[in-house]
Amino acid sequence: NQTNTQELARKIKRRKVSRLKNDGPRIPCPNCPKTYKSKRARANHLRLECGKEPPFQCSYCPFRNHHRCNIKSHMLSKHNRNLLMDQGFDLIIVGDPPD
Repeated sequence: NQTNTQELARKIKRRKVSRLKNDGPRIPCPNCPKTYKSKRARANHLRLECGKEPPFQCSYCPFRNHHRCNIKSHMLSKHNRNLLMDQGFDLIIVGDPPD
């Protein structure tokens, strides 16, 4: 439907503009040098990341990260592997073996 497409385009444009305007003061983490655009982002950092061992690790090297999506892109770029989730939410690694 053209109306839905136009509305979606307006929402995306508004989101882009709000991101561009969000260059105001950043909120520092009290425990590390990171800064955040919002209190919510800093709260998530404190709850999930700051001072904690990253829970996700690459299957082929010592690389670790707090976010599974970063492991996925790491495996694809460094090891030519792709990390997928099947319907049962089990991890599947596909691709050629690393050299």
